[in-house]
Amino acid sequence: MHTHQVVDTKTEKKFKKLVLAGNPNVGKSIFFNYLTGLYVEVSNYPGTTVEILKGRYKDFIVYDTPGIYGLSSFNDEERIAKNIIVDADVVLNIVDAVNLERDLFLTLQLIDSGKPVVVA
Repeated sequence: MHTHQVVDTKTEKKFKKLVLAGNPNVGKSIFFNYLTGLYVEVSNYPGTTVEILKGRYKDFIVYDTPGIYGLSSFNDEERIAKNIIVDADVVLNIVDAVNLERDLFLTLQLIDSGKPVVVA
């Protein structure tokens, strides 16, 4: 069961959207837990995050998204993640150094989207 902070729509509009994006199983939920102080389930296999979770960090609403390999929409998780990314103010792209070449495919697509991107 996921535990996440409920942020009402009126409050949410006052903050910038920081979206955590990356391939499956790169550690997005660990960043989410650290930034928001909330706990979401983490595991050593892909597919743990299957919904968009959100919590507060300073002047941001932080969104934890399902893992995706690219911005093309081949399945529901990718469509959901892409829609959140398109609406982001800032994208924090989490990459895995062991699979850096694979992860950078998404990084390049995020940069091409025109959004400010931070790579971690």
